[in-house]
Amino acid sequence: MASRTSQGEESSYRESRRDRLLSTCAELIARKGFASTTVRDIGEAAGLLSGSLYYYFDSKESMLEQIIVKLQAYLWQRYDEVASSDLSPRAKLEGVLRVSLDAIDQYNDEVRVYQNESKLLEENERFQERAARSKDFERMVTGILRDGIATGEFRADLRIEVAFRFIRDSVWTIVHWYRPGGELGIDEVAKDYLSMLFGGIASPNG
Repeated sequence: MASRTSQGEESSYRESRRDRLLSTCAELIARKGFASTTVRDIGEAAGLLSGSLYYYFDSKESMLEQIIVKLQAYLWQRYDEVASSDLSPRAKLEGVLRVSLDAIDQYNDEVRVYQNESKLLEENERFQERAARSKDFERMVTGILRDGIATGEFRADLRIEVAFRFIRDSVWTIVHWYRPGGELGIDEVAKDYLSMLFGGIASPNG
């Protein structure tokens, strides 16, 4: 029994150490870029010899992949819950956008890595499955938009492709200026963003 407990504690410690290494790696890549971040940089920031990192990950690419896996697991568990719910199309769209904004708040470095390294993810065969999730996001959002047009919640003349690109580009670029713990909280950002998305910025009397 003691042996099993010891093995369990060792496994738990290793997973905890892996998570901390991934967080360190995400912070460095978000700041310096994947190409400019070395294994030695990651080891020094984590307080490890660079060779010791290979006990946890077989390469820098493996660390990048796990950063994206962690982020996408968080996102898609919540996206799927919203998309499969009985909410109205507008409420679903609000839910999807709120999930995205919460990710920018809780996984800021990871989202910046995903955004900044998108070209690498698309071009490198190793990351094709991860990059393909952007298409899943497009299908989910455009499906919600079509449903909203059908129910009359969204304008009948809405160009779905343009609307999707506006939503995608405006929500994810928030990561480039928003910083967790800053003066402006994510709840305030979400409130203003959704207000502008659904209500515009022009005064009713303008």
